[in-house]
Order: sequence, then structure tokens, then C-alpha cells
Amino acid sequence: MNRPRHQTRPNRRRGGAYILVLGVAMLLAVLGMAGMMSARVTHRQATVGSSATDAMRLAESAVELALHEMAGDPGWRDNHASGEWAAPKPIGGGSVWYALVDVGDGDLANDPDDPVRIYGRAERGGSARIIRADVDVSTVEGVVGLTNGGFESGTAPWFTYQDSGVVMPWTTAPHGGSQNVIVTGRASPQTSLAQDVTDQLQNGQSYNLRAYVQTVHFWGATVVGLAIESDDGPDQQFTVTGPAGVLPIWGEVSGTVTPTWDGELLQAYFFVQYTESNVDFMVDDASMSAEAASTFEVDHGSWRRVLVQDAPALSD
Repeated sequence: MNRPRHQTRPNRRRGGAYILVLGVAMLLAVLGMAGMMSARVTHRQATVGSSATDAMRLAESAVELALHEMAGDPGWRDNHASGEWAAPKPIGGGSVWYALVDVGDGDLANDPDDPVRIYGRAERGGSARIIRADVDVSTVEGVVGLTNGGFESGTAPWFTYQDSGVVMPWTTAPHGGSQNVIVTGRASPQTSLAQDVTDQLQNGQSYNLRAYVQTVHFWGATVVGLAIESDDGPDQQFTVTGPAGVLPIWGEVSGTVTPTWDGELLQAYFFVQYTESNVDFMVDDASMSAEAASTFEVDHGSWRRVLVQDAPALSD
């Protein structure tokens, strides 16, 4: 009697197919993991590249920040030591520093027209960049902004301001020269002595104001200032206060103001006002001068990236 033979070949085929499928699945899994790792590496590279680009742009901003702060600080040469980094500032999700360097003699303060090298440093997202730019500096000296401030030529171009009154020459013991002026017939304590200085002012420029004031009978407060009228904002006054003297003593009223305004400047007046009452008051040797200011011209061909070891040491 013949026994039936076992059919083993299909099972072997099924086993081989399983191993093949398992191998393909493992290969696909490896390829998937490799793809994920590659995507992560690519993402990290893109992130690093983006951070580096952002850091470079912030370093450029650090140089611009230095120029802005120098322009707004008349004493910037005295307030910075050559090669020392200013305090860091947070900008654009990173931090920026700048340093000013006198490449000639290492002393920023000994010559107002020495050129300056500005280093800007930025850090963002683990990336750091430093760039530098060379800047030529010129100093514009202060200019006298009043006409006939000593009143030796009479009363023109002075007039009463804010309320009515009369401006007259006065020769009794002037502060300087041969005469001064008296403001008399004042309708109120608001009546001031004034001169139009619209063409003399620059927005944000600081001005030194001075006048010598005297009354016949009373001590009291005196205001010297600049009155501003613009087309985009309220009328403003920038003033300093001091005491008036009593005949024959002159009181000096002086100080610095920095007028600012929005829009176009319509009118500006230098004025002197005795505020205690509407009594007569005398004025002599009035003056207004702009503080010396620096102008900056960047050598655009000097912009370049700097290695850390070639820049001033950054203190923690």
C-alpha cells in the first residue's frame, strides 16, 4: 500500500516570501529612519544658516545703533573709551554690542575730528558675528543765533510777545556796552521780549540760552526759553528759569534746552519773561548758541566681517 507524500514545497515558498517581506520592511524602516535623520540634519543646517544670517544683520544694526547714539550725544567722545564694548542691548531676538576705536592713537577724546572705527557684534541662536566700519567725523561749531543781543543797535528786531507792551532803549547802568532795553507798559505777566529764530533752529539740536535781567523794584523769577509752533502738534515752550536782579544788580538766567517738534516748524521765538508781575523789566546781553555737534560719514567700502580674535575683547 502506497502512502501519500507530504506536500512541503508550498510551505517552503511561503516561508521564503515571509523572510523577503520582513527584509523589505526592515530596509524600508532603515531608509525611513535615514530620511528622518537627514531631514533633521538639513533642518539643523538651515537653522544654523538662518541664525548666522540673522546674526550678521544684527551686527550691522549694532553699527547703525552706534551711529544713532553718537549723533544724539554731544559728549560721546568723553563717554566712551577706545576699544571698550558698550552695554549689550536686546534687538531682534538676539543681543548686540558696539565698540568705538580710535585707530590713530587710541584716545577718542583728544581730537574732535579723529576718525573712528565702529565694531558691531551680535549673537542670535548660537551664532555670533562681528563687523566693522570706518567713520569720518567732522565737528560743527556752535553758532550765534540772535541779532542785536546786546541792544547796541536799538530795539530791532526785538518785539513784545504773548501780550502787549512796549520795548524801549535804556541807558541806566547796562550790563555791557552803552545801552540795554526795557519792556514797559506790560498788559500782563505774560508780556515777553522776543525775537524770531525760526530759521536758526534744528529739530533735536541743543541750544545754550542766556540773558541778563533786572527790575527796578522787585526780585523775582525770570524765564528764558524757546517757543515752538509746528503744523503737527501743540505749541511748546522749552525754558530755563533764574532770578532777576534789582537795579543796579543784574541777574543771569542761563541754561541749555533741546527743542523737538513733530511735523514742519512754523514759528520759533527766543523769549525773555519776568513772571512775578506785570512790572517793567530790563534785558541785556541776550544770546543763543548751538552746542558743537559732530557729523558722521561712513566709508561704505570699509564694511567687512571681522574674526573674533581681531576685534576688541568682549567683556562678560
